[in-house]
Amino acid sequence: MDERQAMVISRNNPVHPIFIIIIVTILSLMAHAGCGEKRSGKEPPIAVAGVLDLRGWDFTADGPLVLRGEAEFYWMRYLKPDDFRTPGKAGSPDYVMIPGTWKGQLLKEEKLPGPGHATYRLTVLLNNGADILAMKILEMSEAHQIFINGAIMDARGVIGTDLATSKPAYSRETMSFSARGTDRLEIIINASNYLEKLGAGEILLGRDADILDARERSVAADLFLFSTILLMGLYHISMFLFRRKDRSPLYFGIYCMLIAYFTLYNGERFVFAAFPGITWSLANRLMHLSVFLSVIFFAMFLRELFPDEFKKPAVLFLQVCGTLFSLVAVAAPVSVYPRTMMPFQLVIIAACVYSIYALILAARHGKDGSMIFLAGFFFLFLTVINDVLSDNKIIHTGNIIPLGLFIFIFSQTCILSIRFSRSFASVERLSGELQEKNLQLYSTWNYLIRVFNSVPSILVSVDRDGAVTEWNTAAVRFTGVSAAEAASKYLWDIMPFMKEYRGMFNRVMETSRPEERHMEGLEINGEKKTINISINPLVFDDNRGAVIRVDDVTEMERKDSQLRQAQKMETVGTLAGGLAHDFNNVLGGITGAASLIKHDIGKKEINMPRIMEMIRLLEESSGRAADIVQQLLTLSRQHEPALSQVDLNMSVKHVLKLCANTFDKSIEIAGEACHEPAMVRADPVQVEQVILNLCVNASHAMTIMRKEGDPPGGALTVSISRVFADRFFCDTHPEAKPGHYWMISHRDTGVGMDSKTISKIFDPFFSTKKTGTGTGLGLAMVYTIVRQHGGFVDVYSEPGYGSTFNVFLPALKNGSVPGNDAGDEERVETGSGTVLIVEDEEVIRTATMHMLEECGYRVITAANGEEGIAVYRERHEEIRAVLLDMAMPRKSGFETYTELKTINPAVKILLTSGFRQDERVQKLIALGVEDFIQKPYSMIELSKKVKKVIG
Repeated sequence: MDERQAMVISRNNPVHPIFIIIIVTILSLMAHAGCGEKRSGKEPPIAVAGVLDLRGWDFTADGPLVLRGEAEFYWMRYLKPDDFRTPGKAGSPDYVMIPGTWKGQLLKEEKLPGPGHATYRLTVLLNNGADILAMKILEMSEAHQIFINGAIMDARGVIGTDLATSKPAYSRETMSFSARGTDRLEIIINASNYLEKLGAGEILLGRDADILDARERSVAADLFLFSTILLMGLYHISMFLFRRKDRSPLYFGIYCMLIAYFTLYNGERFVFAAFPGITWSLANRLMHLSVFLSVIFFAMFLRELFPDEFKKPAVLFLQVCGTLFSLVAVAAPVSVYPRTMMPFQLVIIAACVYSIYALILAARHGKDGSMIFLAGFFFLFLTVINDVLSDNKIIHTGNIIPLGLFIFIFSQTCILSIRFSRSFASVERLSGELQEKNLQLYSTWNYLIRVFNSVPSILVSVDRDGAVTEWNTAAVRFTGVSAAEAASKYLWDIMPFMKEYRGMFNRVMETSRPEERHMEGLEINGEKKTINISINPLVFDDNRGAVIRVDDVTEMERKDSQLRQAQKMETVGTLAGGLAHDFNNVLGGITGAASLIKHDIGKKEINMPRIMEMIRLLEESSGRAADIVQQLLTLSRQHEPALSQVDLNMSVKHVLKLCANTFDKSIEIAGEACHEPAMVRADPVQVEQVILNLCVNASHAMTIMRKEGDPPGGALTVSISRVFADRFFCDTHPEAKPGHYWMISHRDTGVGMDSKTISKIFDPFFSTKKTGTGTGLGLAMVYTIVRQHGGFVDVYSEPGYGSTFNVFLPALKNGSVPGNDAGDEERVETGSGTVLIVEDEEVIRTATMHMLEECGYRVITAANGEEGIAVYRERHEEIRAVLLDMAMPRKSGFETYTELKTINPAVKILLTSGFRQDERVQKLIALGVEDFIQKPYSMIELSKKVKKVIG
């Protein structure tokens, strides 16, 4: 059977409306199956004169029952259990029938009004030893209190003596209590009604398990209706969003949403559980609004479907009525708007009658789907009549409009199915259009591929396992592997250097959050490269993977390094005066101490205390001079970026020590370290450069940038603290990402800046200093370095009040703290054996020889590498260790070490240099050098290192 034959059969054999009604009725019964009470067929007893005899009723076999019959009634009185135990206080009772409203019942031959308050009392006789029982309130007053055997069991709202003192609330909860050991229940209800027509409503009594089971089934049925109606409403609204020309789905969708709320409000009053904070007044107003507005949108829906039969004046009439009643529900006081429901029910009935008439006309005119629509709507009309009668307490069947709407909605679903089946006629036309669109899509795809391949960055897309799915031209040039050869192969096999970032890739796959690394130093194909790499999650056709971007920034880093070096030398020049002054102070101490020692030694009586004091002064001055040299080396040397674990506390300590020695003495410097290690993954030299640049900038703001006549000086405070970037922090700091940061705060009391200046301070070559006092590169380099480390800079400043620069760097997870020897005991380590010293500086060679001899070693010296090699070749069997200088004429330390190694592969080397432990030293250590000691060194330091090397 082809598609055309199927279409003809569909048109000639429409679905019969009776068949639709049967299907939806079965579905409705399935949804509500078991919602009623459990029954054995026995007729429940009825209360007489306030006494309900249930001694012949077995709750286990016969199930729960609704309390019915005559209940004691005390009009306009609130009585408590104690009042009935005091003779004469309660007085003689009247009797009214329950369940039901008291309105209209005869009391002393007069009909009771609706508003008022009263007390109900009912005595229930039970078999001794009855099980745990429960009561479920099916309908109840606006506010009530329920007592059972003297104990209060339930209270909803605030009972009062008039509308002003009453506070309404709804109750559909269950009350469980034990009936063991008692043969009767005394049920007392204090009820107030000043808005609606309810009295002591319906109360269901039975076993605890049966009552709870009945409630759960009732809740499930209500939620089923609510979710079905809500989903259908959302479905129709979404249909309108995709096809706005037809407004009928929009009107029907809004109508469903309104009735969905009506469903929540009725039945088990689930709206109060779904929205715990909603008040009775608000929930009730919304219920009235849902009814009033639903009529408007339903009329507009019918008008859209059947414009010829459902006349415009009828729609206009219902719109006006619904709008007026809605305004009353919104603006009228609580004593007025509830009374609008009864007159509006007449409007609803009239609208339903007219709708049935219009649908009959549409069916006679052969309009598409009119018969099915009429069948579903007729069922809905019956439920409307039922609810009107039930709401006015003429019958007690409860509200079933949601059930009618459920069946009506399914009838609409059938209509939609028929309409969709007939839409297949346009498939052939759409198929041709689809082929044309596919050609356009193919053209667009080719364009995107060209864009993908034109990007100079290496772009690779992979699946969740790391297998290549796309491979651009830059990747082909970089690896020499074509896109066809790379497809489906693992990225780690094609680009071996990417194995280092496999953990980063796995984290992206697990968290679906992008990650990136900047200025990564690698050796690729024997060449040193600097790359930026980013990994971003990618979801396409339910397949997860990632897009990896790699940029070769080696040349850019080289230029940046040159620029940084130039800026470092500018900083050195800025600090030179202070360094020279400090160095002269150190030299003055050394010269003075040496001359005093020389003078004292020439005397007959040597002043040993003063000589020891001068020796201590020489040691301290030498150490201070060594610190200054190391700070200069750190600041000025050019090096390759090397990321490692860095404790910011130590970085700040180093920089502030340098600043204290070089800044103008009018500046007070304070450091506030964190109480825990502030670990980041960074280049330690670059981090110290950032801190130093900001400190220098602050010192200038407090000295040379002040106006003439203003005294120089101020306070500089550098502190470290931990910051968590949550969603709100990221909103105010766009460069931040969620997570922990270390914040280095630089606060000064300098001249400050206005907002216009702040917007330009990170631009290269921008400077507010006088010509010749700055290049404008300091803050630009700060910004660049911090960004390369995944951080950002925040600035706050006001003219005349100083500035605060906050540097944020990502905190390192599980970062360890580099060890230190601060706690080691300060004493000389002695030893034995022969040590060879290879050192070209005679002063250092001689001093080292005497220090080692004092430690117990025999010492052989050599003035250069060639001499050292000759000595070692001749006496290597007795030499236990070699102290080797790194930088020497003729043969360098590296060349000397290589030849010593050929003489004795087990040679033990202690390397020494006046430079820091840089890449050259690291290379020799990697080749087998045991340890390194930096000049100048003390006797204690030397003894420990030699002892460690010899073992």
